[in-house]
Amino acid sequence: MKFKELKFRELDEQGGVQAFADFDNGYTASVIRHLGSHGYEDGLYEIGLFRGDDLVHVDEWDDQVKGWLTPEGVEDALVFIENIKI
Repeated sequence: MKFKELKFRELDEQGGVQAFADFDNGYTASVIRHLGSHGYEDGLYEIGLFRGDDLVHVDEWDDQVKGWLTPEGVEDALVFIENIKI
């Protein structure tokens, strides 16, 4: 999935945005940029991985979220998520 395909919605008056991407392997990615997200100050994005309503720890990220992402970094993370085997 390409960054430009994400459908962002506004979160607040301060410029916060969020988009979701659903994958055939059952995972959902939340791509977000808001005042509290990692990289917001630099115009960068944070991505979190969900399975159902649960935030999932990703060993390769050593966390549940990965921050400080450029649009290209978001695309790389989306490809990674798409290729996770159940």
